[in-house]
Amino acid sequence: ACVEAEKLSNDLKISVTFWDWISVVPNYAPNYTIARMVTEALNFHRITYSPGCEYGRPLLHSVDAGRALVLYTEHRLSSLTSALASSTPVFTRLILPGVFTPFILFRDIVKTRVEEQQHTRDRDLLLPPIDVVEQRVTPQFLTTRCDGSALLNDIGFFPDPTMIQTGLEDTCRSALS
Repeated sequence: ACVEAEKLSNDLKISVTFWDWISVVPNYAPNYTIARMVTEALNFHRITYSPGCEYGRPLLHSVDAGRALVLYTEHRLSSLTSALASSTPVFTRLILPGVFTPFILFRDIVKTRVEEQQHTRDRDLLLPPIDVVEQRVTPQFLTTRCDGSALLNDIGFFPDPTMIQTGLEDTCRSALS
């Protein structure tokens, strides 16, 4: 998609900004890691996860993604006069940075929320505890970090790590409902 966007910019002689980002939370897709962990906890009373702090996902909260868009747009508009002086279209690729979030946090959120729900909803049932099981093999790509575009850092955009946990918890609550 990025190659096509750059080609479009060059062919039509227009400026294009191509936005690229990693996983955004909350993520309500049923195949997302949190939803899969919730399903496993409810159906099998276990959560399988990749152990250690080296395995996880670079995440960005959707509100932060919007904040980056606003900051960049304001920056771009403020430099519009200099861009108009040049008739050369500009193609820019922005990679939104993410906060690397270990799967241990995913596991902890799911375990806590599922156990809270079971305690509240199924108080009279004696349910087995939720076991946490370390996944034996984890793909190496799940150690990937994302630095993002230096331009975003230059204009003052840095993702808020506390929002990631909020987004994961919102995702978990949705999967439980």
